[in-house]
Amino acid sequence: MRSAIMSLFLSCTCAWILAQTAIAPAGEGSFNNPYQISSLQNLYWIAASDDIVPSPSQQSRWSSNYIQLADIDATSTATWFDGQGWSPIGRYIDEGDPDNLPFTGSYNGGDHVINGIHIYLPSTLVVGFFGYIEGGMITNLGLSNVEVRGGWDVGSLVGYQRYNSVVDNCHSSGNVNGHIWVGGLVGTQQYNSTISNCHSSGTVNVGGGNAGGILALQQILCTVINCSSTVTVSGGQANVGGLVGEQEGSSISKSFYKGNVNGQSVVGGLVGNSIWSSTISSSYSLGTIRGTSVVGGLVGSQQESFINDCYSMANVYGGAFIGGLVASMADATITNSYCAGHVSGQSTVGGLVGSHLGSRAICSYWNIETTGQTTSVCGNGRLTEEMTFPHAANTYLNWSFTDIWAVDTSFSINSGYPYLSDVPVSSEDDVSTELEEPYLRNYPNPFNPETTICFYLPENTEQMDLKIYNLRGQLVRTLIEPAPYPKGKASLVWNACDDHGRKVSSGFYFYRLRTPFFTRMGKMTLLK
Repeated sequence: MRSAIMSLFLSCTCAWILAQTAIAPAGEGSFNNPYQISSLQNLYWIAASDDIVPSPSQQSRWSSNYIQLADIDATSTATWFDGQGWSPIGRYIDEGDPDNLPFTGSYNGGDHVINGIHIYLPSTLVVGFFGYIEGGMITNLGLSNVEVRGGWDVGSLVGYQRYNSVVDNCHSSGNVNGHIWVGGLVGTQQYNSTISNCHSSGTVNVGGGNAGGILALQQILCTVINCSSTVTVSGGQANVGGLVGEQEGSSISKSFYKGNVNGQSVVGGLVGNSIWSSTISSSYSLGTIRGTSVVGGLVGSQQESFINDCYSMANVYGGAFIGGLVASMADATITNSYCAGHVSGQSTVGGLVGSHLGSRAICSYWNIETTGQTTSVCGNGRLTEEMTFPHAANTYLNWSFTDIWAVDTSFSINSGYPYLSDVPVSSEDDVSTELEEPYLRNYPNPFNPETTICFYLPENTEQMDLKIYNLRGQLVRTLIEPAPYPKGKASLVWNACDDHGRKVSSGFYFYRLRTPFFTRMGKMTLLK
């Protein structure tokens, strides 16, 4: 018996040691020969300190390219480092701190999943599987059954995303907890960064402020597109949203939220607070939204920003400043939108909008019967029969039913209400339907001496070309000659040379992808 116990002890000890052993993956880390990640030990090799992996250095590892080749079980991270768990890839201490070290490379998950990542750093800034990324790219990766607890800028996948970085075709499930800026997928997103084709589920709990099912804080020319969340979002003193807690000077499009949001002030089914020339378009919210003040079915507070072609079927409950679509507006505009969920509050309650200052709602409607509200500071009240098929002639005026909206003639898709033709209508069985949209981007940007241009075609095309132009519009390089091209994702490297093999000068360049059905363009900067 003693021998059996000793064997079991040694077996568990060896497993524990191996779990925290860094094993170098195959590959070179280059774009054409990325490091190949197939085990938890390979993953730890990326994250490990220079004391554990002295060569290549952590800085080199965090600027390299990776591809994951298999699903990985990371449940043992719950016991790592006295319960602190996984060590985030990318380090942020403070603005301008010389010890900051972002992940600037690329990680392609290969449509595989990492299960059971555990992080317990409740007083730490910037916490996630990737802590801090800058100009990096994370694609095709799933995280399941995460348990993450951090302090500020906390997300399951990324804590802090900045400067032209990309998160695309990723998903997460599990529990994310923190004090400020806590998101189901990403904590904070800044400076021309993108989150696209992503989904999150599970719970988000915040003790202070700013929480969202996908993202807590979105700032300065950032984009969230084709994303969805079913996260239950709870807590928070202010700026709590089902998809995004707060957006500033950024955009959200073709996205939706379905679930329960519970906050205190400035709470929305899709976004808590939308300010500074932000836009929300072709998006919607479902579920139940609760708060104390400034609570809206789609947005809590909207200031100097725009909502276009959106709707909310969420039920909204609160105290003061309550709206079926938006609770409070200031110098803002709503266009071609509607709401039809129940709305109740104690004061300053509106069917479409609770209160507004210098704002307007154009061709936008609320259902008097289902909201239970006969008045709104702006918008047009309608009966159910006027808003559902066949809708009344004075409803949905100037709406585009050719390329934005669709009519539910059978009452089987959206209960007879119009729905967004390019955005899946959520159901209990499938809320994470992939939203396909052609894209074109490059990284790093700015770059020297080369950059990677990535694109996605949602269907086969009979002809496609990819070309680079200078600021004068002169052709510099043809990367792909006009030819048939298959559906899917692809990428290639531009080495800053023209069609004659000569190095081009530093400055701005445009790259254009063109098919018979659409054209996409991007801008990049060559530094020397």
